[in-house]
Amino acid sequence: MEERKPGAILRFLGGIDHFVTTLIVVAITLDVFLQVATRVLPGNAISWTNEVGELLLGALIWFGLSSAVRQDCHIGFDLAVRRLPPRGRKTMGLINNALFIVYLAVMAWLTWGLMQRYVRFNSATPILRINYYWARLPMLIGCLAGIVRLLIRQYLVLKNRFTMYAVDAEAAAGGETCAQTPS
Repeated sequence: MEERKPGAILRFLGGIDHFVTTLIVVAITLDVFLQVATRVLPGNAISWTNEVGELLLGALIWFGLSSAVRQDCHIGFDLAVRRLPPRGRKTMGLINNALFIVYLAVMAWLTWGLMQRYVRFNSATPILRINYYWARLPMLIGCLAGIVRLLIRQYLVLKNRFTMYAVDAEAAAGGETCAQTPS
C-alpha cells in the first residue's frame, strides 16, 4: 500500500514553524545591525533595539522548539536509547515523548497564568511599553506547537514509522539524523 503525501494545507502547517523562525532570525540580524550602527556614532544609540533583541531572542527559542521537535534535534538520551533492543527503544521513545508532552503542558499552563497576571496588572516592557502578555505569547505558542509535534511523534513511534525508535530492523537501519524530517 502506497503512503499518501500530506495535502497542501498540512504541508504549509508543517513548515510554518521553520518560516517563522527564519523571519525571527532575519529580524534579529537587522535589529543587531541597527544597534551596532547607531552606537558607532556618539549620542545616537537607539535604546529600544536592545529590548527588541531580547524579545526576539525569546521568541526564537520558543518557536524554534517546535522545529527542534519536528527534526528530532531537542535534548534527549538517544545514545543510551540506541543501545537498547528494538522493543526497548520503542518503549523509551514513548516514555520520552510522554514526559516531554507533560513538561510542555505544565509550562503552557503556567505561562498562561503568568500572561493573565500581566494583563491584570498591566505589566509592560520598560522602553517600548509593550505589555508582557505579548512578550510571553511566543512561549505559549511554542509549548503548544511542541505538544502537537510530540503527539505526532507519539503516533509515528506507535506505528513504527519513526526510525530512531522503530522496532523493524530495516526501518532502524535508515537512522534519520537531526537534519532529516521524519515521514
